[in-house]
Amino acid sequence: MNILNVLFYSCTLLMGALAWATPGSLTYQGRIKGLDGAPLEINGVQFEFSITNPTGTCIIYREKSNSIDMRNSGGVFDVPIGTGSQDFPISTTFKLLDAFDNSKSLDCEGGGTYSPVIDDKRLLRVQFFDGSGWKLISPDSEIRSVPYAGHAKTAQKLGTNVASDFVLKSNIPLCAAGTYLRHIAPAGTFECTTPSISGGNVSGNISGNAVGFTGALTGDVSGTQSATSVDRIKGVSVVMTGIDTGKVLKYNGSQWAPADDLGTTGALTGLTGDVSSTGAPTATVTINNSAVSTGKIADAAVTTVKIADGSVTSAKVADGTLVDADIADGAAIVDSKLATISTAGKVSGGAVTSGTIGGSTVINTSGLIQTSNGVRLYQGSKFVELKPPASLSADLSFSLPNTAGGAGQVLTNTGSGVLGWTTPMTSISASDVPNLAGDVTSNGGTSGTKVEKIQGFPVSTSTPLNGQTMVSNGSQWSIQYFGFGQLRSTLTGNLQMPGSCASADKTLTWSAITDTFSCTNISIANTQVSGLGSAATKNFGTSAGHLVELDAGARVPASLIPQGAGGFLVDGGNSTGAAINVGTNDANALFLETANTARMTIASDGNVGIGVTNPQAKLDVAGEIKVGNSAAACDASKEGQLRYNASAKYMEFCNGSTWGQVGGTPAIPSGAVQTFAQGACPTGWLKANGQSVSRTTYASLFAAIGTTYGTGDGSSTFNLPELRGEFIRGWDDGRGVDTGRTLGSKQKGSLAVGDDGNGANSLSFATSFATQYQHDTPVAADYPGTAASSANAENVNYYTFAGASAYFGVVRPRNVALLYCIKE
Repeated sequence: MNILNVLFYSCTLLMGALAWATPGSLTYQGRIKGLDGAPLEINGVQFEFSITNPTGTCIIYREKSNSIDMRNSGGVFDVPIGTGSQDFPISTTFKLLDAFDNSKSLDCEGGGTYSPVIDDKRLLRVQFFDGSGWKLISPDSEIRSVPYAGHAKTAQKLGTNVASDFVLKSNIPLCAAGTYLRHIAPAGTFECTTPSISGGNVSGNISGNAVGFTGALTGDVSGTQSATSVDRIKGVSVVMTGIDTGKVLKYNGSQWAPADDLGTTGALTGLTGDVSSTGAPTATVTINNSAVSTGKIADAAVTTVKIADGSVTSAKVADGTLVDADIADGAAIVDSKLATISTAGKVSGGAVTSGTIGGSTVINTSGLIQTSNGVRLYQGSKFVELKPPASLSADLSFSLPNTAGGAGQVLTNTGSGVLGWTTPMTSISASDVPNLAGDVTSNGGTSGTKVEKIQGFPVSTSTPLNGQTMVSNGSQWSIQYFGFGQLRSTLTGNLQMPGSCASADKTLTWSAITDTFSCTNISIANTQVSGLGSAATKNFGTSAGHLVELDAGARVPASLIPQGAGGFLVDGGNSTGAAINVGTNDANALFLETANTARMTIASDGNVGIGVTNPQAKLDVAGEIKVGNSAAACDASKEGQLRYNASAKYMEFCNGSTWGQVGGTPAIPSGAVQTFAQGACPTGWLKANGQSVSRTTYASLFAAIGTTYGTGDGSSTFNLPELRGEFIRGWDDGRGVDTGRTLGSKQKGSLAVGDDGNGANSLSFATSFATQYQHDTPVAADYPGTAASSANAENVNYYTFAGASAYFGVVRPRNVALLYCIKE
């Protein structure tokens, strides 16, 4: 259905059960009717609500309602806001009433933020889905005050604290000096108490200043504040008998007592021999020189974790003390634990089996360096690799030359594995190639070549002419022109063409037997040509009985086609000399085609169809008919004709004397004013809002009202009437009821006077009473110098409009607000 508008709506808060409770939703009420007056009554209606900033540029909150069944509702709806599917913000902690919080910055949908100020209002933007699409209710509604429950929400918490986190000041006593405030649980009350701490009330460590503590400690620590004593450690008594320098506390089975850290069972008093020590009880241990010999450390006695990193340096292992058997096969000795080998002969045989020899070490050997996969020569991280072939049938040995060679030289093999430097050829001259012989000869190697023969047969030395060919005469290739006389039979090789034909009117006749042509007379009997009848001869011409010869376009020449009555129609126009008939002579219809499709049909009964193959009326058209504009006068010769009035935008009919509008509503002249029960003017109308418009674009309207309502820019525009918020009164036009008025002039409202509204029967025109008394607030400039007076038993009061506007109002009749539009 076409939605006209939402007739009314309101936005209120649902009441909470408690004064401090936060209502969870708002209520949105209204009624939806279509342009035809029918209410929206379908199942599945949805609403989308958006709360925006005062300018409507920032959507702070958006949600969609649940599906609503509006069947049998008369179009009336009552929808909660705050219980639907929240689309923005996506945070579950942000609720509807948070959108009204003016104390913090709020995020906008699509990016950006909105920082409200005190008393900022909000706009409510509403769309609803009526089954065919989403409709926007325009304009947005202003929510002029935050609902009361919104304020109740802010009272629930102070920051992040709730009411139960606070106590009333009146419930807290005022304590005297030297006392402290003490909370009494579970009663939840407070009292003033004098500080007093007994020994039984103190446990653990006491830090800070304990001035005022008068009790004594018990347990492991005893004594008063200024004279504490550690009597026990973890409940075991401590005695101090025999305490002296160097003594330690030892547990003797019943108590902690002073004792030397010597003489106990298993105690280490000193080391002698290969390993010695000094000092007690802290000892310095030394492994004496020459203490470790071949038999001192048993095999496998020292593992990886037995000797710490860095503990054995180069001076700790004497030369010759490690032999082959002392380091087991597969022992993992990292590179950093091995000293650099710099002495010749230290690496021999198969000592290095894998990995690399790093650094800049030079390998100097009189033998061979053997590898199984190849040799790599590195330059930085890049390398050149020499690899043997995948398979070898025998050993290969190459000897390098004893010189460096020259620039551009290459290594070549002599055949015995000796490589030498060779300068390659960079170019070949013609003289380097011997002269050619045979069919092609040359006199300078590769230059001066000439084809002397073809397949051994000599070629004539004559200079050929344009169009000549080479023909074999059995002994050589001669140069000549090729004619029909050169044709020979593929069967016998004989010449196929006769030398010449002796006379005219001859033709060549081929014989299948001899595979040759011969000259014969041209002779065609009339029986050999079909369609010629019994005539002895038939000639080309334009007379009766002559043959027709086609033109260059393979068509019969137009000059040979009969035209006029009883003739044919020719493309390009015809000169008939008389009226002609085109059509069928039987009961069949006549079709006119384009693109192999019938476009016009003339039925056998005379009905004509356009786009119709079986017309049912004298003119049957499938589709639109365009009627053009015409300036011709309507007279008896045009009676019954139609035309389109392009200026007035309607069809006209000629009755023999006058053109009149066909059907529809009568034409509305430019300048007519009409009310509309909708928010926008229909096509061909403009809002009567005082705007300036083009004199050219709206020429008809300008011709009707001119500059009565304003001259615009004085040259290219003019003003429309300003009828917004105005009542229209008929122009007096000389009657004398409303004298002194001109067309389009304005008139002030009738002024009514009241008092301040404090009396029993008083009437106040203060703004706060405007809704109750239904009056308009006057414009002060319309009533200069206006004053009123009131009298009572005591005095007379005199009021001016400027000093007491609440005493004045402008009366108005009952009314409904509609839109005034003016015809273009």
